[in-house]
Amino acid sequence: KSKIHDLIRVLNREKETTVILTMHDMSDIDALCKQILFVDKVNLLYDKNIEHLRRFFRTLNLHF
Repeated sequence: KSKIHDLIRVLNREKETTVILTMHDMSDIDALCKQILFVDKVNLLYDKNIEHLRRFFRTLNLHF
C-alpha cells in the first residue's frame, strides 16, 4: 500500500499530472489527496479541497 502511495505521489510531482482515484478508505484519501470530487453518474456533487471536507466532518463530530 505504501509503495502505491509513493508511486502516485511521484507521478503527480514529476509528471505534473492529475491522478484520478476511486476509493473509500479515508486514510488513503487523507494521505494522497489535496482536492476531493464526488461524482454521481455524470453529476459533480462536490469539488473542494481536503481541508474543507475535514472541517465539514468535524461539524458532524466525525473525524478522519
